[in-house]
Amino acid sequence: MRAARTAQVWQWPARHAVPGQNAGTSAHTAGPHAGASLGLRPVLGLAALFLAGYVGGILYCRGSVPEPAALLAGFYMDKQNFADFGAVFASLFSAAFLQMTAAALCGSSAIGPAPLAVLFAGRGTMLGLCAAAVYASSGARGLVVYWLLSFLPELSFLLLLLWLSQAACRLSGALFGVLMGRNPVRGALKIKAKTMVFRYLFAIAASAACAVLGAGSAVLFAGVLL
Repeated sequence: MRAARTAQVWQWPARHAVPGQNAGTSAHTAGPHAGASLGLRPVLGLAALFLAGYVGGILYCRGSVPEPAALLAGFYMDKQNFADFGAVFASLFSAAFLQMTAAALCGSSAIGPAPLAVLFAGRGTMLGLCAAAVYASSGARGLVVYWLLSFLPELSFLLLLLWLSQAACRLSGALFGVLMGRNPVRGALKIKAKTMVFRYLFAIAASAACAVLGAGSAVLFAGVLL
C-alpha cells in the first residue's frame, strides 16, 4: 500500500483532452500556411495562362505568320521607332497603365477572375506571336534584339500585373461571396478594397519608373544593334 501511494505521488497528473482542442490548435498552426497557399493559387494560375498563351502563340506561327504579328515584328525591327525617348516611354507607360487599370476593374467585379484569365492568356499569346514573327523575318539575331528591346519592361510589367491581380482576385472573390448571400467578416471587404487600390496606385508609379528604364535601354540597344 505504501509503495502504491508513493508511486501515485510521483506520477504526473493526467491531462484531460478538451474536445476540439487539437483540431483547433492544428487549424491555427496551419492557418497562415494554408492562407498563403490559397493566396498564391490565382497568381500561379494566371502566370500559367500567360506561359500557355506565349507557347501557343509561338506554335501558331509555325505554319504561317499572321499579318498583325508581322506588322508588330516590323515595328520592333525599325530603328526609327526607338529613336525618340519620349515616344518610347509614352508607348510603354500607356500599355502598362491600360493593363493595370484593366486588372483593377476586374477586381471590382464579382466575375473578375474570368476576364483576368483572358487578359493574361491574350497578353502571352500576343507576345508569343510577336517573338515568332520576329524570328521568321529576322532570324536568331533579330529575336535576340527583340528580347533586348522588350525584356526589361515586359517582365517588370508582368510581375506588377501579377501582384495587382492577386489583390484583385481576393476582392472579386469577396464580392462574389456577397452576391451569393454569404456575409463577409466585418470590415474584411473594406480592407481588401483598400489593399487593391493601394497596389493599383503603387503599380502605376512603379510602371512609370520601369517605363523610364525600359525606354532608355530600348533606345540604347536600338541605336547599337538596329
